[in-house]
Amino acid sequence: MGGPRPWASLLLLLLLCGPHPAPATRCPRTCACYVPTELHCTFRSFRAVPHVLDPKIERVNLGFNHIRVLTHASFSGLARLQLLLLHGNEIADITEGALSDLGALQVLKLSYNQLRALHTGSLRGLRRLSRLYLDHNRLESVHPWALLGLASLRLLRLDGNRLAALAPEGLATLRVRGVPACTLGVLHLAGNRLAALPAGTLARAPALRVLHLQGNPWACGCRARWMEGLQGRGRGEQRGRGQAQANERAGRG
Repeated sequence: MGGPRPWASLLLLLLLCGPHPAPATRCPRTCACYVPTELHCTFRSFRAVPHVLDPKIERVNLGFNHIRVLTHASFSGLARLQLLLLHGNEIADITEGALSDLGALQVLKLSYNQLRALHTGSLRGLRRLSRLYLDHNRLESVHPWALLGLASLRLLRLDGNRLAALAPEGLATLRVRGVPACTLGVLHLAGNRLAALPAGTLARAPALRVLHLQGNPWACGCRARWMEGLQGRGRGEQRGRGQAQANERAGRG
């Protein structure tokens, strides 16, 4: 028998020091991860966000569950997340700073939940968010500056809620030399309880091109005349304005 073979020692060294396969992406039980960067967990009766989400995840669909609250622990460390779908749950509250780790998030869908108020700080940290869906909740108020810091926001859906008033700063997404400004291009306010809007609310939204106002109990009169200034702002739609103007011309209000 000869001594140890040099190639055997070399093979052992390569096995010990060579590159190892990357660990498999963590996928919560009962969910589907068709690709490593996506997670699909619809209709799973979850009462909370699963706590085993992979930090490399980019798209998450948690629609149609029974999730009731969002806290910072819900999405901690998900710095690459770009799409988050939470529609059709029972979310009644978003804890302040709950989404602050989601700096890359571009789309957030919270339609058909039970939110009653949007508080200052609830959406803190979402600097790249461009589309926000809050339609068909139970929103009665949007606190002043609740959207501040969402400098990339272009579409906001607030239709199908219970909003009876909206503060002038309620749509402000940033400050320009200390003055509130709004970056929205599309705004849905249809199907609420709005009788009027402060005259300066939309004056701070120079990019606004599509505005849905129908299905609100507008009180016609002098307070509604600012809506005439919406005429001709691009090719967008200003739905719900015509009835208010017609009532004014008829002398009602």
